[in-house]
Amino acid sequence: MKRWICILLCMTLLSLPVLAESESYTAYVDGKTSDRVHLRKAASAQSASLGLFFTGTPVVCYSSLDEMWAEVQIGTQKGYMMSKYLTTADSGVFEMVGTVKNIKTTTALKVRKKPTTDASAVCTVRLNDQVRVLGETKDQWCYIRVGAERGYIKSQYLAMEAVWHAGENMAGAPTIDLKDPYMPILHKYYLALLERWSYGKLHQEGLCMMCESHYDGEPHATIGYMLEDMNDDGVPELLIGSLIEGYTEKMLFSMYGMQNDAPILIVRSWDRSRNYLCKNKLINGEGSNGASSSCFDLMRLSGENKLEYIEVTRYESDGLETEEHEKNNYPKTPYWVSENYIVEYPYGINVSGDIFDANLACYENLRIQYPLTPFSTLQGTVGRIHVDGSISGDTTVNIRDQAAKTGKVLAAPKTGTTVSVLSKIENWYEVYCDGVHGYIMAEFVSVY
Repeated sequence: MKRWICILLCMTLLSLPVLAESESYTAYVDGKTSDRVHLRKAASAQSASLGLFFTGTPVVCYSSLDEMWAEVQIGTQKGYMMSKYLTTADSGVFEMVGTVKNIKTTTALKVRKKPTTDASAVCTVRLNDQVRVLGETKDQWCYIRVGAERGYIKSQYLAMEAVWHAGENMAGAPTIDLKDPYMPILHKYYLALLERWSYGKLHQEGLCMMCESHYDGEPHATIGYMLEDMNDDGVPELLIGSLIEGYTEKMLFSMYGMQNDAPILIVRSWDRSRNYLCKNKLINGEGSNGASSSCFDLMRLSGENKLEYIEVTRYESDGLETEEHEKNNYPKTPYWVSENYIVEYPYGINVSGDIFDANLACYENLRIQYPLTPFSTLQGTVGRIHVDGSISGDTTVNIRDQAAKTGKVLAAPKTGTTVSVLSKIENWYEVYCDGVHGYIMAEFVSVY
């Protein structure tokens, strides 16, 4: 059995070389498969976010992109961005467009030089004007471009929409609609990665415990998801897996299918039972009960959402010298190959160690990295119910069938419950919670 060694490298960024002001240059945000990137207060993923900025946004760089972090300025804000999310070439594929709303037809709204109400105006916009949205500060000011001018207006005055230009590369466009039945699962994973749930809690909540091995880095950027019809029945499965090299390389963390219009768990990896995505929609399993018993296999998903074995290669050294083996004249070698997972002897066809090793090498060569979308694309769509700032206790909050206090109450989740936030309508959030789709007053939800 091949043994994997997980090397956890913890790096402390003490300082970054900074170019002189005169040596600054223009770069552009490139979120890869995400449409937005954090501007951090310090050169650390754990540092406070100063805001989120969209792919294509120009930034002023004061340090080399050869370093892990770059010191940048966006508008009047200075901070740090990871260099891998910056480029010196503007592809122009993605734009976030905002339409001015919530003002009177005759009112001119000031675009401020700084994200404060007392800052001077650089220009004005009116109702239904369209502007390019470059990002949003943590204080909910949108950094926008109006013609040649750039400035800030409150986020409440914009309705934003992502635009991907036709004929260009669509990589990074959302792969799952926010109202998809798989979305509550994705949001649970998002929250688990955000809060770095313990091994025990991941197991208790039905999530893959391998997530814990990503906590020393940026789990939202290194764990991804996608929809893929694995059994060609016209209904896609939800795949969640690793995006980095090392111990979890190409690993399938979880796979969910649909049954009776609801998601069901089909595959979940853990330390002693690991699964990998392979070519031709196959899955390679690798498990062990100890030094004397290991199982390696190739599987496919059936139309009934069950895994079917194509080939099983096993190592069983325990009990080779027992009376049962002597009585039945079983082969005294530990290597077996079968088309099924068979618990009792005989396991299948007894093979040589060379064939055993060749099978394992074949399985490993079939593994590929599926084009998973990082969980960072779900930023801003997870919320937690609170009352007066508290997320503990038995207080409930109503979810209604319309964005009004007169709406019918559909559910009453307790404080601390997580919800999927789909959109905002004035002072209401459109949410999805435990199968219920409705509206909740925004003051009772904290959005991540």
